[in-house]
Amino acid sequence: MIRWIKKFNSKLRGKLWLGYILILFALLLLSGISLQGVSVLSQKITHVIEVAQPDAFDALEISSLSNQGVSALAYYILNTNSIQKEKYLENFNEVKNKLMRLRQGAQSEVMLQRLDRIELLLSKISAENATLFSLSENRLNNFPALKIMVNNLDPLANEIGQLVTDLSLEILDENKLIHDSLITLRLNWALLLKHDNAYIAQRNPDSLKEIDLFRNGIQQLSEDIEGVLESRYEDAADSFSEVLELQGEYFDLQVTMLEIHQKDDWQRDSYLIRQIISPLVYELNQEIELLVNSVYEDIGQVNRQLEENSLFVQTSIIVISIACLVMTVFSLVFSDRNIIQPLYRLRDILADICEGQGNLDRRIGISSTDEVGQIATFFNQLLSDLEQMIASIRAECYSLNEESKKTSEVIGFMVSNLNRSFELITRVNENTSSITNSTIEISAQTDTTLGEVNKTTEVVGFGVNNIAELTLSTESLGTDINTLTKKIEHLSSKGTAMLSMIDVIKTIADQTNLLALNAAIEAARAGESGRGFAVVADEVRNLASKTQQSATEISQILEDNFKLNTELVACMEDAEATTERLKKSMQLTQNSVGDIAKNVDQISLMASEISSITLQQKKNTDTIVENGTEIHVLSSGNNQLADTMRANMVKLTLISDTLLKMVDRYKLSDHLMSGENVNLFK
Repeated sequence: MIRWIKKFNSKLRGKLWLGYILILFALLLLSGISLQGVSVLSQKITHVIEVAQPDAFDALEISSLSNQGVSALAYYILNTNSIQKEKYLENFNEVKNKLMRLRQGAQSEVMLQRLDRIELLLSKISAENATLFSLSENRLNNFPALKIMVNNLDPLANEIGQLVTDLSLEILDENKLIHDSLITLRLNWALLLKHDNAYIAQRNPDSLKEIDLFRNGIQQLSEDIEGVLESRYEDAADSFSEVLELQGEYFDLQVTMLEIHQKDDWQRDSYLIRQIISPLVYELNQEIELLVNSVYEDIGQVNRQLEENSLFVQTSIIVISIACLVMTVFSLVFSDRNIIQPLYRLRDILADICEGQGNLDRRIGISSTDEVGQIATFFNQLLSDLEQMIASIRAECYSLNEESKKTSEVIGFMVSNLNRSFELITRVNENTSSITNSTIEISAQTDTTLGEVNKTTEVVGFGVNNIAELTLSTESLGTDINTLTKKIEHLSSKGTAMLSMIDVIKTIADQTNLLALNAAIEAARAGESGRGFAVVADEVRNLASKTQQSATEISQILEDNFKLNTELVACMEDAEATTERLKKSMQLTQNSVGDIAKNVDQISLMASEISSITLQQKKNTDTIVENGTEIHVLSSGNNQLADTMRANMVKLTLISDTLLKMVDRYKLSDHLMSGENVNLFK
């Protein structure tokens, strides 16, 4: 793009075409964004009409069909009308079809999860439908206690009544008293059967009292009749034994019937609806409500997207319109700045250069690549070359003048230094003798120091061996402490396990105490016959109390022991940490002593070297005396040469000043006047 703009900037005609093309491009961009926005809005509206709204209607219809199905199921349970059953199943299948349609059009993961949950609940409800319909269509299966009453208890009661009636007729002429007792027994059986049926029908707790009363009366009366018949009438006793067998079977079935009828599921269909189907239906309604909310959230999201797209299109049109206006203004400003203004500047700068009287720092400030820019570039290049050449000459003249002055000063310093050298050489010759004597003394002291260093090396070696033995003893102590700590921790873990066992003993003692209390209560109910069992229960309870007390004391002792073990472990850990620190300190000490031994060896080596160096130094001082004499002779000749160089530099400085006066007549740029960016004869 930048290359393309630069291509148009190369000519005046290209600049004009560039302005027109920018305006046309802005108009095309405005039209494209408007069409794209209208297309996106159309797609979103189509999505709402074709997908979102049908999904919402299906979700609402699922909710309505679910409620209608539940109502039809309730009517069917009340009156077992097959029409309501068919309506319920029809609504059930219609809900499944609607769910299938929603699944086909579902796009979000949340929607699919809702549909999976609803289908799972429908499958659970469907699994309970067969059981519910079976119970509603068969009254006896729906009431298990009534089924026992009809199938078992009523036939047994009738058979017992018939046997008692037959027996009373047989013994009527023989014993009036037994006959009356059998009639009373027959009446009690009729009343017992009546109260059984009443309880089945009404589930009245008062009927249970009556049932217990008549059952006890029948048992007592039967025992009395049996005793009389066994003592006097053996044939009648055999017949009555059959009555007693049927009576025992009746009472067993009666207990089973009463237990079933007292449970929550005494009416199976009601229990199934209350405990299973109703929670499933409630959860289904909740999931359907969430599904409807999800569909409405999708519709709301699409609406928000429509609003955002509409706002984006409006904003884009406004921005592009402003951009078109800006591009128009830019084209006008661009034409004025790149065509008209460069021509005026070229005219003014040429006039200034012509009237400048040798002013070389003026330039034509036009950076374009058109014809005007090319003229300005060539003229600026000519001025730059000329100015650079004058500046280079001027800079070299200044540099030559400065270097001449510096060289004169250096030569003066050099003459002064030569004179100072005469004095220093004389002093060096005088001090050389003193250095020789000092060197001899240093050699003697070095030999003495070397002997002391050898003794120190032996002492340091003995200390290193002792520290190594102490380090091994410290490591052995740390290992023993660590082993003892682990054993104490193992003992603590065993104590913790014993505490758990004591808790189990306490629990067993509590259960034993509770069982003994229940046994004492049952013995009290048994009366005189349970007195001996009550004494045993008291002893068991006392034993349980003593066991619980002993377990508590043992638990306290174990807890105290555990605390002491914990404190001992902490002390052993502190001792182990102290041993470890001592071990590290001994290791550091051993390292330090080793370093001292190394340093002593190094000192011994350095002392030997110093002795050798002092001997060599004595030889060097002798050589220095000889060289000092030769330097004294050479310095005299250098002093004469320096005087000649000073005279030549004075002449060179005069020539440089003359050349500078000739160059300073031209006016240059500031950066060239300061001597920067100067390249000689570029």
